[in-house]
Amino acid sequence: MTARIFTERENEILSTPAGAVAGLVDYPFASHFVSVSDGEGGTLRVHYVDEGPRDGKPVVFLHGNPSWSFLWRKQIAAVAARGYRAIAPDLVGLGLSDKPSELSDYSVARHVAWMRAALIDVLDLRDVTLVLHDWGGIIGLRVLAEHPDRIARVAISNTGLPERDPSEPLPAGPIEAGGPFAEFQKMARELPRWEPWTIGKDWSAVAGQPVCEPAPSL
Repeated sequence: MTARIFTERENEILSTPAGAVAGLVDYPFASHFVSVSDGEGGTLRVHYVDEGPRDGKPVVFLHGNPSWSFLWRKQIAAVAARGYRAIAPDLVGLGLSDKPSELSDYSVARHVAWMRAALIDVLDLRDVTLVLHDWGGIIGLRVLAEHPDRIARVAISNTGLPERDPSEPLPAGPIEAGGPFAEFQKMARELPRWEPWTIGKDWSAVAGQPVCEPAPSL
């Protein structure tokens, strides 16, 4: 269930209602929100978990897609118990953060701007340890590159930072996705309902690829 908020933009901002995850197993954390610019004259609410002492050294966990701060529930508790300040935002569009309704609202540059605003401008974090997974790495490593004075250390998992020769010009016009990523986008557009836990089955139906049998239980 989501609440619909209409802004001066023509598109909707979808918002998850308060209490939507109340009682969720292994997620006993209080919700916190910061407001950041949406880049078009409006604002978005970014949800984050903030556990441990406020004067502890901050450890920031950035998840990937499709996921949210629930991914880090075990690490949040363990890090906070050791006296660190564990902070786990939900990327815009995921978890309990606001969700612009149009695909065109999302870009890597905007995700970087939203997280930079939340972590650096609003929360004013310093001496940060970044823990980055999947798309959280693409976003978090850009924040690190722009604010090396704020980041003390970084741990990455299943991620990287695309690189290109800056002396080579970008191709003219929009860059079209190709290969497996384009196939994934096609699947997401065409499936009437996508449940990530069935991704193997769904991907096979769209891409025509064989599905691996699950490993036997140990």
